[in-house]
Amino acid sequence: MDAPREVKIALLTSWCVLVIETVDRFRRISTDPDVNYYSRLKFNLTAETVSATVIVAIFIVAASRRQNWGRIALLVSTLGGWLLWLLYALTFAQYGVWQWLGYGSITAMELAALLLLFRGKGALWYQRPRVE
Repeated sequence: MDAPREVKIALLTSWCVLVIETVDRFRRISTDPDVNYYSRLKFNLTAETVSATVIVAIFIVAASRRQNWGRIALLVSTLGGWLLWLLYALTFAQYGVWQWLGYGSITAMELAALLLLFRGKGALWYQRPRVE
């Protein structure tokens, strides 16, 4: 059975968010003078970015193959990311209005993807047919 349009849109949105966030992380790593001064810190941040991107990509691929654990892992990783972002106190002070608009847009895209995956036709697609 082919995925409903809601699931396709949610997965495409998830891929877009993943690419945008990864590019943004690499941009911040490359422009931070402290990170560039300490080569080990730069390596660690780069390794963390690559590993986080690969893990989330695995979740998206699993969700696209109708694996319910992939959909749930996307939910947990997204909510965990939001929680970590909110707990990081410096985040609120260091961003300007234009950055808030960008991160707000990304958050809205993540929320829309989760709603499409967990409500309506998207949620029904992940239910297994009953065997009698």
